[in-house]
Amino acid sequence: MATSVSFYDAIYLFVAESIGRMFWTTDRKLYKFLTKRGDSPNIKWIGDYAEGE
Repeated sequence: MATSVSFYDAIYLFVAESIGRMFWTTDRKLYKFLTKRGDSPNIKWIGDYAEGE
């Protein structure tokens, strides 16, 4: 599965991973691509957001 990651998303992902924070995205295609790879555990899709998380 090939996809491209925008420069904007790549920067935010890099910063989140660098400081050990969660990367939240509204881009379901990006979320599926990154989680399928399995090497970025700190990624969440905003559709899964639950109050108090």
